[in-house]
Amino acid sequence: MTITTLVPKAVASRSRNVVKRLGLTAAAVAAPLVLVGNANAQSFSIDAAPIVSVITGAVTTVSAIGVAVLSLVVVIRLFKWVQRVL
Repeated sequence: MTITTLVPKAVASRSRNVVKRLGLTAAAVAAPLVLVGNANAQSFSIDAAPIVSVITGAVTTVSAIGVAVLSLVVVIRLFKWVQRVL
C-alpha cells in the first residue's frame, strides 16, 4: 500500500513536504506524537435534556414576539395603503 491509498492527496503531499524539509528523522519523531493525543482521548456524552427543556420553554415566548412583530408590520402596511388611497 502506498500513502496515497490511505490518506487524501492533499495530506499526503503535505506529509511528503514535511519529510523533505525536516528530514526523515524529524518526521519519525513527530509521527508518534500525533498519535499520543488521540490515545488518551476519553469518550463523553452531553445530557441534552436541560437544553431541550429550555428551548421548549422559550418557544411560546419567541412565537409570541414573532406574532407581535408580524402584526405590527401588517398594521403599518395597511395604514400606509389606506392613507395612499385617501
